[in-house]
Amino acid sequence: MRRATCQLLAAALLAAAFLASCASFGDDLFLLNHLDDPAKANALTEAGIAQYAVRLVQHAEYEAVKEVRRYFDAALRYDPSNAQAKQYLDLVDTYLVTRLKANVKDADRLLAKKARTRDEDYLMVAAVEKAARLDSQNEDVRRLQRETVDLRDALVKEGLALERAMVEKITDKTADDTRDRQWIDAYLAVGRVLALDAKSEAALAEQARTRKQVEEALARRLAAVRGLLEQLKFTVSKAAIAGMSELSRRSGGLGEEAVRTATYELNYRWARWLYDQKEYASADVRVKAALAVQRTSDATALAKRIADAQAKTETGGSFETTLKDIDRLIGAGELVAAQNRLEALERSTTDKAKLAELDARRERIRGFLPDLYARGLAAYRVENFADAIEALETVVRIDVGYEQAAEYLEKARSKQRLLEQY
Repeated sequence: MRRATCQLLAAALLAAAFLASCASFGDDLFLLNHLDDPAKANALTEAGIAQYAVRLVQHAEYEAVKEVRRYFDAALRYDPSNAQAKQYLDLVDTYLVTRLKANVKDADRLLAKKARTRDEDYLMVAAVEKAARLDSQNEDVRRLQRETVDLRDALVKEGLALERAMVEKITDKTADDTRDRQWIDAYLAVGRVLALDAKSEAALAEQARTRKQVEEALARRLAAVRGLLEQLKFTVSKAAIAGMSELSRRSGGLGEEAVRTATYELNYRWARWLYDQKEYASADVRVKAALAVQRTSDATALAKRIADAQAKTETGGSFETTLKDIDRLIGAGELVAAQNRLEALERSTTDKAKLAELDARRERIRGFLPDLYARGLAAYRVENFADAIEALETVVRIDVGYEQAAEYLEKARSKQRLLEQY
């Protein structure tokens, strides 16, 4: 096997292992050495599909076509009968052609209009730029470039003037939150300019400047979260991270790593504190949330200590004491932990009066499901998949058949995995 193909396969298996939350690099090497050729082809195909969906379909990275194509090409060398690899190889091969035709068609349609709005002018020039990125030597593309060059230059100047006007409004006296949002708006504005002329030196310089400011804003917020965690202000930290996440989404994904780091550190530190307080059920919820973000050795070790402590406490303690723990967990919003303790306690008794008390708690827990489900769907619809997963996972763990929670949870997980791999 050629070295390039080996590296590509290793990358595919490592990506697949990451998505499956494998614990170590040794596991990845084990997969690489022990899969048969059809399984290797499937791994390559799955990794290629993820790349195709995110890099080509979602982000329109035309320059990535050759790299994405290699996944399916290599998969077919391992298993020439892999139908899915053949299908996606055809899709990649037709990707440039179909999008070139579509952009030329859109540009010609708008060019033919006798009167266009300024928004239509923008869409027309953007379509020409996309077509040029796909095939700059195409005769139709070169014709459209000649016919729209003056309009493009005018739109670029207008866009840069608008972006610079946004930046001029930002001063040292501007409140931090407002300033952060203004820098994001400026960053997005210059992105619209680059969609018209990807090589504009002025626009590229402005993009670098605004991007730096946005990334510094998110880094500053991460430092603030860490300061709050040092003071054990977990609820306040959670709200601060929600603000970071909203800004990251608003910017198109800048600062995603800072948000992930903050989310991990919050849940790990919170779990460690709860463990020290002997609040094992709540600690278990938090350490699992940390591991869902990043599987570190520290979090893995803490999860084991928590599980061991839970096993010891669940074998002792009175019904009344455990019932109080359940009430406390419900009050703290730790619904999954409350449900788990309730089910464990339910298995330990046949007393009708005690079972009735547990049924009352179960109904209290279920009373939260409509709001959680609505929040999960709302987050999914605005493509905030991380928050959708958090809400829908709680719903499914309490009632796997609730409405369409399981279906939307799987969709959200799939889309989040694609974003994280990208």
